[in-house]
Amino acid sequence: MSSCKRFAAFVKRSPDTATLEDIRRFQLHLAEIGVSICNRNRIMTGLRFLFRLALRRLDLAAEIYRIREPQKIPLVMSQDESWRLRAVASQSRGWRTAQSQLWLRVARRRGGPAQDQA
Repeated sequence: MSSCKRFAAFVKRSPDTATLEDIRRFQLHLAEIGVSICNRNRIMTGLRFLFRLALRRLDLAAEIYRIREPQKIPLVMSQDESWRLRAVASQSRGWRTAQSQLWLRVARRRGGPAQDQA
C-alpha cells in the first residue's frame, strides 16, 4: 500500500477525509515530479482500491481514471510503407540512392553499421 502512504503524505491528513480536489492535485503533483504514466496508473489503481473497498468512498473511486499512454512509432516499417517509399524514391531519385538511404536509416536505429545489406 505504498500508493496510499504516498497519498496520505501528500495531503498531510487521513485519506478518509480526502476530497476530489485532493486527488486531482495529487495526480498533477505526480505528473510534475516526472512519474511515468505506467507508475501513475499503478499508484492511482491503489488509491481506487483504497477508496472503493477499504473506505467505501465510491464517489471518489469513480473519479479515478487510467491515463492512456501515447502510441509509440514502431521501429520497423510495414510492407505497405516500404512499397510507398520505394515508389516515391524511384520517381524522385535513383532507386540505388534511396535503397542505400533506407539501409542507413535502419542501421542508425539499430545502433550498428549497415553491412552487406544491398
